[in-house]
Amino acid sequence: MTDGASAPYNERMRFTLAALLAAVAVVGAGCGSSGPTPAPTPPSGQLLEAPQAEVVAFPNGGVRICTGASDLMFGPPACPFGPRVVGVHVHALPNNSSGERWGTLRLSGVYHDSTFWVRSQGPWRVAPNPPSPFEGPIPCPAPAGGWDTAGPTESQRNAIGAYQRAHRGDLVSVSFFHNGSILVLASSDPTRTRTLLGPAWPKQLCVVRARYSRPFVNRVRARVLGLMRPMSQAARYGWVTGAGGYGVNGSGQTTISLQVLLATPELHAFLRRLPRGIVSVESTFQPVRAGHA
Repeated sequence: MTDGASAPYNERMRFTLAALLAAVAVVGAGCGSSGPTPAPTPPSGQLLEAPQAEVVAFPNGGVRICTGASDLMFGPPACPFGPRVVGVHVHALPNNSSGERWGTLRLSGVYHDSTFWVRSQGPWRVAPNPPSPFEGPIPCPAPAGGWDTAGPTESQRNAIGAYQRAHRGDLVSVSFFHNGSILVLASSDPTRTRTLLGPAWPKQLCVVRARYSRPFVNRVRARVLGLMRPMSQAARYGWVTGAGGYGVNGSGQTTISLQVLLATPELHAFLRRLPRGIVSVESTFQPVRAGHA
């Protein structure tokens, strides 16, 4: 009786043990076949380079280019946002505190989908200063006998203020070319401006017709400032780092400044909806010309 009752039980035990061993074998085979996760393949695209890029490596292994960094006297910079970085050698970052490393590097690589893929890196270099429009040619024909390059007097400067108070909105931009000696004005009424300010600025006055009114320039400025918020859209427009400053181009016309980490297709599309040249864009990363990589 006992032998007859134990046979099915033993059979069930053998089946359960066999199933368990088979499951362990499958799991073991799966574990044995898995190797290191292959490194992601860098995308192709336009090679970009920045002579100076602030890079922060976090304790969790993440690395970012810090676009809104604010340097502190001690510790790592505050880094509110920035693109992810793949391929940077973090040991080259000179500063280290509380598990974070940071520093400024020269980086070249490819940007894709909010990530910068490093092709090469090195010590940072001094970024070349963009050419100043005030050092270029004066955007008016020279008067008879040439320009007077003497420094302006206090009375000459006072004449500008008096004109602005009397004719509000006429002067859209006020700038000084040729080491500050030539007054260049973009005016909505060039004839009146020349007539009233010419006697105070003999052979030192250049007046061009303003392409845009001051209210229009202010509306463009508001749109440019809008690119800085919300922060969730930072990657869309190239990681804006600064915006809204008034400037002047080589033609004496007003510009609005925009500083970005890099130019994206969405940023180019935004600029195409505005008058050409009214926004002056400064990009940290610039395209590398063929043969200069």
